[in-house]
This record gives sequence, C-alpha cells and structure tokens, in this order.
Amino acid sequence: MSLTQKLAFNTIIQVLGKILATVASVIIVIYLTRYLGPGGYGQYTTILAYLGLFVVLADFGLSIYIAREVPKKEESIEKIVGNVLGLRLVLSIAALILASIIIIFMPYENIIKLGVWAASFSMFFALMNDPLMAIYQINLSMYKASYADVAGRFFTLILTIFFIKLKMGLIAILMAYNLGNLLNLTINIFWVQAHIKIDFKFEYSFWKKIFKEAIPLGLMVISGAIYFRLGIIILSLIKTSEEVGIFGAAYKIIEVLLTFPGMFIGLILPILSLNLKLNPSRFKSIFQKSFNLMIIWIMPIAVIGILMASQIISIIGGIQFQSAKIPLIILFVALIFSFINSPFGTVGVAMGKQKELAWRNIIIILFVSALNLILVPFFSYNGTAIAVLIGEISMLILTSWLIYRDLAFFPNLKLLPKALVSGLIMAISAYLLIHFVPVFSLKFFLSLGLISRTLIFILISVFASIIYLLVLYLMKGYSKRSVYEILGKEDEL
Repeated sequence: MSLTQKLAFNTIIQVLGKILATVASVIIVIYLTRYLGPGGYGQYTTILAYLGLFVVLADFGLSIYIAREVPKKEESIEKIVGNVLGLRLVLSIAALILASIIIIFMPYENIIKLGVWAASFSMFFALMNDPLMAIYQINLSMYKASYADVAGRFFTLILTIFFIKLKMGLIAILMAYNLGNLLNLTINIFWVQAHIKIDFKFEYSFWKKIFKEAIPLGLMVISGAIYFRLGIIILSLIKTSEEVGIFGAAYKIIEVLLTFPGMFIGLILPILSLNLKLNPSRFKSIFQKSFNLMIIWIMPIAVIGILMASQIISIIGGIQFQSAKIPLIILFVALIFSFINSPFGTVGVAMGKQKELAWRNIIIILFVSALNLILVPFFSYNGTAIAVLIGEISMLILTSWLIYRDLAFFPNLKLLPKALVSGLIMAISAYLLIHFVPVFSLKFFLSLGLISRTLIFILISVFASIIYLLVLYLMKGYSKRSVYEILGKEDEL
C-alpha cells in the first residue's frame, strides 16, 4: 500500500469511526436525558465538568508534546512514550486523588460526590489511553484507534441501556463509562504492542526535559479547556441542577461536534511541525488549506444548528429540555469561532508559541469566569452560553493577532464571502422547507416519534447541505483535490 493509500485509508476509517462513535454518544445522551430528566442530567453534567478540570491538569500538555516530538525522532520512540506513560500515570493518580478529596468539601449533594468518586476510574483509563495514539500516528495505524474507540463507545451504550432498563440510577451509568473506557484502553494496549513494547519509564532526568517542554503546553491546554468546565461549575454553584441540565444538554451537542476539528488538528500538527523550518512555503500552504477547510465545514453545521435548534433539542432531550433552544443557538454561533480558531492554535503550537498562547488563555479564562459570575445570576444558562461565545471570539482575535505578528502571514479570506453566500442560500432553502412544506414544519415534527423526527432532521440536513456544497462548488470555493492538498500529497495523486 502506497503512502497516499495509507493516508486515505486511515482518514476514511477515522472519519467513519468518529461518525459511529458520535452516533453512539448521541444515543447515550438521548437515553440519559429521558431517564434522568433535567435535574439528574444536571448532576451528571456537574460530575463530568468537575472531573474534567482535573483531567486537564493531569494531561498537562503531554498529549500535544508527544504528538509534536515523536515525528521529530530526536529521541527513541520507546523512550518518549515510556516516560510520558510513566509521568501520565503519576499525574493522573495525583489529580484524581486530589479531585476525590476536594469534592468532599464542595457544597454539592451526596449523589454528585459519589458520582465523582465513581467516574474517576473512567477518567483515569481515558488519560492512560491518550499517549498510545502517538504510536498509531507514527505508524499510520490510526484506524486501529478508531476501531477501539467505536468498540468502547458501543459497549458503554449497551451497558447504559441495560442499567437504565433495570433502573439502577446515575452511579451505575457512570460505571458503564468506566467499563467502556477500560475496554478501549485494553484493546489499544494489545494492538500497540505490535509496534512497540509498552514500558512505563521513570527516568526523572528525562522527565525534567519533558516538563520543560510540556509546562508551557500544559498551561496553554489547561487555560484553553478549563473555562468551558468552569462555566458549568459556576452555574452549578449558583443555580439548580435542573438549570445545569438544560445547559448540559445544549453543550453536549457542541462538545460532540468539537471532536471533528480536534481529529483533523491531530492529523496536521505533526505535518506542520515538520515543515515549519524545512519547507516554510508548504507550512503556509497547509495553514491556508486548513483554515479554508474549517470555514467549509462550520458553515452548514452552524446553519442547521441555528435554524433547527428546537428540532435538535426535541431529539436529544424531548419536551423537558425545550428551554435549551436559546443556549444551543448561542453555542452554535460560538462554534463558528471555535472551528476557525483551531488552525491558528495549532500553528501557534507548531511555532513553539505555547507560552504566549498560555498567557492569552489565562487572560481569557479570568475574563470569561468574571463574565459567568456577572451573567449567570441574571440570565442563568443563557449567561453561561453568552460567556462561552465572548470567550471564543476573544480567543480567535488574540490568537490570530499572535500568529500574524510572528509569522507575518494571515490566511487570505477569499473563501469566506463564498461560504457566507452559500450558507445564506442554504439557510433560505432550509427555512422555506421548514415553514412552507407542512410535512417538514416544526408543529408536525414535534408530533412525531423519536425515529421519525430523526429521519426528517437528517433529510432536511442532507438537502440543505447539498444546496450549500453545490452553490459553493459553482462559486469555485473548493475542488475535489482539496483534502490531498492539505496534506501536501497532490503530487502523488
């Protein structure tokens, strides 16, 4: 199999795997919202958001470090991976013990405290799984990670449905996540050993080197990811679990969608790192193509999300969660800026600007936390969503300025008006369909069962997306060679 074929195969399997894993995650949320209701789902959301703060601390930039350093081959892969695993083990245990102690003194009901202790194992398995992805990346075997992820997600789904049918409660559902993540980790350990021997290394002198490189990355990751979770924690401390559940249902949809740019960024970071000094023109080309692709992706997603927020919430949560419509619309607007910002952040890491990115993120986290404290008492979950939107806009402005200042390059925006026009035509087409064709109206939609609603939503989404892609193609917004050009492999086609 040629290099191009391997890249194509891995990309296709990853996309298909991510779609299947996403479907499993969405089905789990559908079951959870209906079983737990807004209050119970709010408790579930609080538990995961609280633990998420400590997971980010335990990661401490090691995921980005290993993705950036392994392709350079300045040290043996076994040495890098072994020491990262050892360090991750120590940090994970320390962070989760700390989380389990601090929760005791938090003003939460007992079910949330018990849930934190129960779900800690799931987070631990996920943390230990992450460094193994670098082995797949360097061997062009990411398809194996997709298989393991899908297996773990569907195992979690099966267990979740089983526990719900038996009415075993929130703690049992969290145990389903533990077992699903354990299966994912077990499969990956088994497969990775075909490429490298798994060996936890505790070379403290090498750990110092890792810390020197990873601490700025860690500060960047911590400050960049933490404000989402802090917003939920602030909401949970000021408002009721029901209100947290409403926001949690809306945010879960956005969280699922954010995995797609994350997957793409994981693919291009090693390529950007290699070409920064070796081939600056190709580096800028990859940056431009990545920027273009994010614009092409986000426009139809945002249009569908904003126009069909009521329909989406009715599928995800049912009638109990209809109040989540407004925060979902706000979060879909925020998602636009998040998608566009992802190539800038990745370029910043490839350029070694993680220290400045970290300070940028710290400023934003303080700003967004202050916004939450101001807005949440008055606007509840809508205030949390507004704070996220302002944070994403601020992050894009500061990151793009940093990249332009140091790279003396900014992606050209020729595609943006074409995408906006295509998105507008798409929005008009979808609006006319929903409001003037009775079978697609919101009233008729809400009268249907879950499966029928889902099918109609998919039908409208596919129709609108085809309109968007057709108009964008006619405006020469993309070509069929675009994906290969991003990877710089057009010469091998």
